[in-house]
Amino acid sequence: MKKRSFLAVSIGNPLPLWLLLAVFVLALACVSSTGAADAQRILLVSAQVRAVARLESQTAPAVLEITPEDVRRGWLEVADPVNLRISSNSRQGYVLNVLPMQALFTSVAVAGLDGEVTLGPDGGELVQRWQQARPVVDVALRFRFQIARGVAPGVYPWPLGFRVRPLENI
Repeated sequence: MKKRSFLAVSIGNPLPLWLLLAVFVLALACVSSTGAADAQRILLVSAQVRAVARLESQTAPAVLEITPEDVRRGWLEVADPVNLRISSNSRQGYVLNVLPMQALFTSVAVAGLDGEVTLGPDGGELVQRWQQARPVVDVALRFRFQIARGVAPGVYPWPLGFRVRPLENI
């Protein structure tokens, strides 16, 4: 009866290349140390590619100008879109986190992905599922801010930050 041994390497976190080569050489040494007539060795190696996502800001305003008319009206619609390039190797899609940097608004309507979504003063996540896998997507987002009470007219640093992560199976 032939002996069988299995060596499986699963890479969840990337391992250094030298370590993978060392495991491979050791496995080959084990296979070649016994005669072919005595045993059969099978080496199974698998690698798991971690899903990643990357965000590049193509165009984004540096400031948000709130006029006296905006304060009277209670809201401000930003004229120019924020253009982002999102790349991800996830088969499912990506999650775009919208992060408030200042307390200038009570809510923000974000348009440009699959319609319009209104987020509260704490921001939120916009989930985008791929209809078909695309490694890179360009998005143009438009914003309408509901101005918070007590905010005075003026020029403020852009109040939103963005972060992206791959959408993975839960």
